[in-house]
Amino acid sequence: MASSKTALFFGSAFVVMLMMVITIPSDVDAACPSPQILFAACGQYVLGRNPPPPPYAGKCCNILRSSSASCICSSIPAYARSSISAKAVSNVRSSCRVSGSCPGF
Repeated sequence: MASSKTALFFGSAFVVMLMMVITIPSDVDAACPSPQILFAACGQYVLGRNPPPPPYAGKCCNILRSSSASCICSSIPAYARSSISAKAVSNVRSSCRVSGSCPGF
């Protein structure tokens, strides 16, 4: 009788652990900034004719360093891409010391 209770306990524990793994979002998804957050933090550094580079310790660089390149790229709306300076994106990558890039930049 004790072995069936033990088996039931471990079987139930396994099911609970499996459900936790399935329902907890991955770190990459949790780190993706919304377009609004990304624009608020980095917009001034990529828009206009000659925007300034962001400070390394600033919010923009912190967001870029804590997120994957694919995550950042997916946060840039298609309609905003034409307003973003490719040269400024290069400056931001250099100032923030990030290596990822988005297609088209």
